[in-house]
Amino acid sequence: MIVAMEDLKGKVIESIVCDKDGQFINFKTEDGYQYSMKHIQDENEICYIDNIDGKLENLIFKEVVDCECRKESNANNEVLYTDFKIEVDNAYVIIEWYSSGESYYNKDIVINKTRSPRGYNEINVYKIAHKHIKNIDSCMEYIEEQISILIEKAEKLLYCMADDEINRILMNRYNCRSQVLEKYYNTLCKIKEELEDDFRLIKKHNEFLINVNRDFTILQEYDLSERSDTINETLSDLYNILVAHTK
Repeated sequence: MIVAMEDLKGKVIESIVCDKDGQFINFKTEDGYQYSMKHIQDENEICYIDNIDGKLENLIFKEVVDCECRKESNANNEVLYTDFKIEVDNAYVIIEWYSSGESYYNKDIVINKTRSPRGYNEINVYKIAHKHIKNIDSCMEYIEEQISILIEKAEKLLYCMADDEINRILMNRYNCRSQVLEKYYNTLCKIKEELEDDFRLIKKHNEFLINVNRDFTILQEYDLSERSDTINETLSDLYNILVAHTK
């Protein structure tokens, strides 16, 4: 059944699959439907997803609060771009389809709504949970390594004959950072245990884990023992989202 973009409003998106060649993008919703956004080929027209503004993963497990479709034409009133904006709480994505202005054929982008196969959504949620578990393992391995490095550096300062004030500042830096990392290690360990026990709990942790993976990817580019505003800001963000998620 062909539906308007607005049919997604109020739905909770459970998974998204985007064709690598830009020919379609599928949204699975919690109520068991699939919305397939695609171009139905007529003749030799060219039509494909040219750009996606925003991260599709930020839409997962969130209710769509607004969505709209906008078309852009050239001087000959030929549709060149069709933009679909999907908005959820604190995030949005714009999917931009390009159509060749030289084509005289159909350039419409349709959204086909169908029932998802029974059990499909649960399988998809399991895949998302499994991917997060792998990311958690990588994060925990990185955290464990960095805690060990920071503690070792702090211990060496105990035997250093340098200025006491400098030592105090450095030890405070190492200890504060290792404490934040240790809190994360313990939290990620608990979340991993929860997901392994019931993968459906990923809905509770998904946004948190996306942010964690993003920030730890940033940290891996730095030496955590060094003085850096980026490290301080990233660790501060990590601490704040940890507090918000665990309260």
